[in-house]
Amino acid sequence: MARAFHEAYGVRSIAYGKYPSFPCHGSAIIDYRVCPDNESADAFRRNAKAVAEEFPDKTILLLGCGDSYVQLAAHCKDQLPANVVAPYIDGALLDTLINKEKFYQLCDRYGVDHPATFIYDKSMGHDFSLPFGPPYIAKPADSVAYWATGVHALAKVYICQTWEELLAALDQVYAAGYPDHMVLQEFIPGDDTYMRVLTNYSDRNGQVKLMCLGHVLLEEHSPHGIGNHAVILTEHDEELSLKIKGMRDQLPPGPQQLLCHRLRPQHRQAGGGGPGGAQGPALCHHPGQVPVADGAQERGLRLHPQALPQGDEGAHPGGKGLPLPGV
Repeated sequence: MARAFHEAYGVRSIAYGKYPSFPCHGSAIIDYRVCPDNESADAFRRNAKAVAEEFPDKTILLLGCGDSYVQLAAHCKDQLPANVVAPYIDGALLDTLINKEKFYQLCDRYGVDHPATFIYDKSMGHDFSLPFGPPYIAKPADSVAYWATGVHALAKVYICQTWEELLAALDQVYAAGYPDHMVLQEFIPGDDTYMRVLTNYSDRNGQVKLMCLGHVLLEEHSPHGIGNHAVILTEHDEELSLKIKGMRDQLPPGPQQLLCHRLRPQHRQAGGGGPGGAQGPALCHHPGQVPVADGAQERGLRLHPQALPQGDEGAHPGGKGLPLPGV
């Protein structure tokens, strides 16, 4: 992101991060500043105030390069100096969009396909079944609270080949102190090249003005980086873009949305998972609801709500920087 601002405007961005991590630390186009408590609201406001005072004749554009920083920007945007602009929706709406459980509910409301999904609550223990078979995907509904546990042994996403692996993953997550729900999903087969990533840029009125679809060629495969895109090739799919635009235009005004899309050649029959699991195809399921079946689906979506693309400042989840380019 800093490179894009430098190429377009010749500015040297200021970035705050928790660690002196590559590639931001030591960059010629970034003034990188280490702030160990960078993810606290007090430090966030303090750093924004310092940059505003350093460049009083400039408009400072404040952008977050990680879920926790975007969340801070949205919740603190009305408490920033007059010359600092944080182009985000309000914090309450952002909390809804970056929570995977709530985001999939929005997908259901607006007709956006996604893998068969089950929302798991800690109180269920091992006494539950799934409407789809292995492999299973398990990921936190609230990624900010997930990494706030401080347990680095946790994986960003668990790909469980068996029912026993899934139960072990859930036990590990809740033993670490994670307080929220887990999202359990049907695994969409295919290598990294089956993934698509779509970025929508919206104006202050919430209308999409620019869309860019990327074909992922390679993803990261480290425990904390799995699912992050390493190599992307731009391509065009008008049908897909218009479908996502239709959903985005109906949401309240806000910044860009980042959606990841995994294609598969045909809908796989979803066998039941675990004891007493249901049989047959299932597109979506939440506790207390009847699974919505659709055996004719040819396209599966894997959607990850993020207000801005993740940066690459090292494996530690809290190590993303906070660019503050002076415009």
